Amino acid sequence: MKKHLEHYSLILTIFFVSTLMVIIGCNVPENRTAMGEMLHGNHQITKVEMAAADTSVKVNQFFAIKKGKDCLMVLFSWEMNDSSYVISELPLSKIRFKYDPMVDQPSIKFRWTGGQTKDLKTIFENDIVYAIVTCKEEDFNFNIPVTSEK
Repeated sequence: MKKHLEHYSLILTIFFVSTLMVIIGCNVPENRTAMGEMLHGNHQITKVEMAAADTSVKVNQFFAIKKGKDCLMVLFSWEMNDSSYVISELPLSKIRFKYDPMVDQPSIKFRWTGGQTKDLKTIFENDIVYAIVTCKEEDFNFNIPVTSEK
């Protein structure tokens, strides 16, 4: 009987330890890095006012497009989580558009790798995997010729 109780006690202990490990393992902490704090969530895109002295830069109400080194770059002004605004740029190939006729103001949501830097320029060059822009179709109304990028 004593041996049976020891065996039962051992099984019960293993069960509770295993359950505790599963609970702790499933509680994934949020991305609390400085980069995660800057980029998480939806961000409002504000109107862009640029004097395009260069005729290769195309500007509309919310976006500007310019020719980069190897690709087209999209410039936009967005509200950060601390309520400040910044102008950033991403290659057009890293932006996905979700058209919604009911949206009053465009927004952007970023997907990024787990970098640790606080420097926005470095984040946008190295860590942004892609961004999803939600806007009306007419908010991004550039006639972009379809060409193969090299």
